[in-house]
Amino acid sequence: MYATKEGHTAKIAARLSLTLRSVGLDVDAVDASALPDGYTLDSFDAALLCAPIHQEEYPPRMIGFARTHAVWLTSHPSAFVSVSLSAAEPDDEEREGLLHCVSEFAIATGWQPARVEHVAGALVFSQYPFFVRQVMKLIARQHHLPTSGDHDYTDYARLEAFAREFGAEVLAGQA
Repeated sequence: MYATKEGHTAKIAARLSLTLRSVGLDVDAVDASALPDGYTLDSFDAALLCAPIHQEEYPPRMIGFARTHAVWLTSHPSAFVSVSLSAAEPDDEEREGLLHCVSEFAIATGWQPARVEHVAGALVFSQYPFFVRQVMKLIARQHHLPTSGDHDYTDYARLEAFAREFGAEVLAGQA
């Protein structure tokens, strides 16, 4: 299950899906904004939720999904992938901010993920509307990052290692 704004989190979810399939799991990557009425997790053994942080909040559709399915998520193998440029920062203050966002997510949803992986996102200036692009340029300047073009900061090797570990845990629980 993923939520995306400019499409980068969908790319991350696709990469997670490929890796989980490579370890032997049957995977459905589902966009939280395209859920059919009455969608449940009852036919699944595990769940991996993936969502970006924008303005210190996760998308409302992911919050709603996690809130609706909090009991199921708590009683099954589950993990949360939090996507933010702050994950690329070595700064302790940035890390504190990420932990705060996950804590607020847990309070809002009633689900405390047992595993959380913080993944750096991307600057996709080509996808931003004019006003958002100007704000993102300001933020990029403050962090000494490029202010034009598209830049992917995701560490895919680390992402795949996380997915393999999670997949192994799910498979071990099925044995």
